Amino acid sequence: MFLLVSSVFLVKFVFVKIIQRTSTILRHLVYLFVWCVITHSTGAFATLNLDNIERFTVVATPTLVNDNLASIAPQYRYDASNIALPLHVNDILVQSPSVTLNGQGGQIQNINIRGFSRWRIQSLIDGVPVISDRRAGSSIGFVPPSLIDSVQVSTGGTSTYLGSGAIGGAINLMFANRLRPTLRIGYDTNQSMQAYHYAGGGDTTDFMVSHRTANNGSDAKGNLLFDQFTQSTLFLRYNPTSSVNFKHSTGANKKASKNPVTSAWTLFSNNSDIGKSSSDFPERRVTEYPTNKHWIGKIQFEFNTTNTDIDADIWWHTSSLDTETLRPAQRINESNSDASDFGGSIRGNTLGSYTPSFLNEWNVDWQIQVRGRENVAINETEFAIDEVYSQSELQPDPQKQRDNHETLVFERQTLNASEYNIAGLLDTSRTLDKTTYAFGARVDWQHQRNQNHNQPNSQSSIQSLGQSLGQSGDQRIEQSSNAYATNLSGFVGIKHAVNRHFYSSLHLSTAFRNPSLVERFFSGETPRGSVLGNSGLRTEQATNIQGGLYFKKKAKANAVSAAVEVFHQRISNYIERRSIDENTITYRNLNSAVIRGITYALSWEPLNTSWRFNTAGAFISGKDASGTRIADIPPRHAEISAQYTYDDATLFGTLRYRASKTDIGDGERTLPDVYTLDVGANFSLSNNLSVALSVRNATNQHYYTTADDRAAFAQGKSIQGALTLLL
Repeated sequence: MFLLVSSVFLVKFVFVKIIQRTSTILRHLVYLFVWCVITHSTGAFATLNLDNIERFTVVATPTLVNDNLASIAPQYRYDASNIALPLHVNDILVQSPSVTLNGQGGQIQNINIRGFSRWRIQSLIDGVPVISDRRAGSSIGFVPPSLIDSVQVSTGGTSTYLGSGAIGGAINLMFANRLRPTLRIGYDTNQSMQAYHYAGGGDTTDFMVSHRTANNGSDAKGNLLFDQFTQSTLFLRYNPTSSVNFKHSTGANKKASKNPVTSAWTLFSNNSDIGKSSSDFPERRVTEYPTNKHWIGKIQFEFNTTNTDIDADIWWHTSSLDTETLRPAQRINESNSDASDFGGSIRGNTLGSYTPSFLNEWNVDWQIQVRGRENVAINETEFAIDEVYSQSELQPDPQKQRDNHETLVFERQTLNASEYNIAGLLDTSRTLDKTTYAFGARVDWQHQRNQNHNQPNSQSSIQSLGQSLGQSGDQRIEQSSNAYATNLSGFVGIKHAVNRHFYSSLHLSTAFRNPSLVERFFSGETPRGSVLGNSGLRTEQATNIQGGLYFKKKAKANAVSAAVEVFHQRISNYIERRSIDENTITYRNLNSAVIRGITYALSWEPLNTSWRFNTAGAFISGKDASGTRIADIPPRHAEISAQYTYDDATLFGTLRYRASKTDIGDGERTLPDVYTLDVGANFSLSNNLSVALSVRNATNQHYYTTADDRAAFAQGKSIQGALTLLL
């Protein structure tokens, strides 16, 4: 009853604030949320009599979406079993036929999901969103691969669960349920990378310390790549196994109360001297990230009442990224971006007496989410170089050059903004005979606020630029201090079991993406020129339809699984960055764009053998309303991998094919086709000691990592080794 009253009060509070449209909505909601959590943990649950309750521990696997959507749209999971020493978490992700690399290379490399990238996909760490103000999108390179047990990939519009931005899909990095006490040492020949990993802990706590450092690598022809980095990480987690952890006294009666905290973790990551691997290096541009810091964490709660089970969580993520861009013999641009992201949710699996009669036989879940971004700021400085740089110096030292021959051009703040969001969602599913039905809906409200009152572009220049765009028939540029958005999204789907091995599914969803703070409010210089935000941008709206046919058969020594999925996604109000003149860029809405394609995957373990085979691939295309190719559409690709286990050794290899790309979008280059081969082996020397060896790009192919016109070549052949000792 207390939980119901608290929830009603929470909803009432929210809608009052929405009507008032105050900028403090999220802060108050978080205060209220924390108050509810504390009150529940110390009061309401003290009235439960746990003496007759069976005690057991259930370890839940975090998911991208609720079970109701997963019941009709499979969520895929990948691990690092076929990778000896991943350099990046992306090495695990690209095992999915839906995931490819995107943009330029290096440790801050981004990904693409079925033609969607940048701000159109969401990256999460154990359910915590990682939000970036870089146009390239969020990078998860600050997380050491050794910490990640597996990754989940969700394709298509998932705004019903993840809100704005998840119009193209999402990925979720997952930790192991328990970190075994482990010492691991690794080395990579191409970058001379050294990796050290130590994990330990007890019954209720575990931790991990990781340190990695890498020099600049080289491509297949021996040309230097600017992909150096240094990374130090600390991970701490509290994961209680006891169901009764504290007592609460009421008069003479003492009741045992369940600890509501089911998990709490935090991650500190300090990254420095990160090189941006780009074809501009070193003659035209040298871009380095001197520091990239992250502090991220999450606390999960579970409350059990006589009527329902309530789950809740609160999370936070503070980040800071410094960028230094040197244009030899021209100028140096420095920028510093900071952001504090936070949020929480409360969810349950029943509506109690408020459940409509027609849903009595359905599985019902509800959720309230709150999210905020504060102190989102970007500060920029530019220095002119007074003396021509020596062309013989392959890696110029920007700091040295600046100290001796610099002239300050400007120093200003180009972004200072905040964002607040609240959403409620409801989903349900039911299985009748061989058919499962599911649907869900979300209502989402957002307030963005521009707090920078000293932007470099004057109102007169904004008006003149807006008039010039209006004369050319494009959307006008607008500037406003506040932007509000209310969006609805949802899904409906069906899954039918043809027989015990085959089933099919059809899934229709809608999704949305509100313009980012950068697209709306940023105004300043970037390496690509002057950029002017447009607060009048409209929200992107997407409709996705996806159908699939799936097969799974598992016997004692023989297993086969296969999946074929076809998708068609239409995006209205597609936001793109376009040039106003030779030196000025802004954002505007296009009419629409369509992305469609097919993905497939097959896994086979032959009868009475030690072999395992996998193959996967994708065909994707994307055009705007005029028939012009849009950017970030990956070329056709396919791969086949094999794994053989003999005694205490496992051998593996993966052959990948990427087709040529001649139909390119804005900012892209044509690509020839390429085949690459990775091979490796894992050896168990004893119960506690194992060795892994692998060769990446074993045939030393020379190819660009992506179609981005500034992408660098991929690393040439490299050998990795890892020694793991269980303590």
